[in-house]
Amino acid sequence: MPLDYVWEAVFMTPKPVLRFNRLMRLNHMQMFINATETRISIPNAFRIGCVVMYILILIHWNACVYFLASSIIGLGHDSWVYGVRNIQSLPPDIEDTLARRYVYSFYWSTLMMTTIGEVPGPVTSLEFVL
Repeated sequence: MPLDYVWEAVFMTPKPVLRFNRLMRLNHMQMFINATETRISIPNAFRIGCVVMYILILIHWNACVYFLASSIIGLGHDSWVYGVRNIQSLPPDIEDTLARRYVYSFYWSTLMMTTIGEVPGPVTSLEFVL
């Protein structure tokens, strides 16, 4: 039984941080990947798929950190963070939803991590850290 369900049953308040113990299952995932890699007929394609998956996970994490930093600095505070410029460029019939913010952050993260596109330069010290 997951620890977060036990906590909620006893204390009547959810505690999502208790879900971190699920990360211990990464060992099982690694064993699954190794077993699958040795048993399939095209292990190189499987390895490429794994690398692509790892890259997408890193881009996702970077996008989340970028949006968190944008929220801490202040949305629209300068040209580096997500904000006013992105919202003003929207057509009138499209709203600035959380999904759109995530897609933009994912796009920005992809551009930055692959060094394909021009992203605005950092201004504050927190932006330089990222």
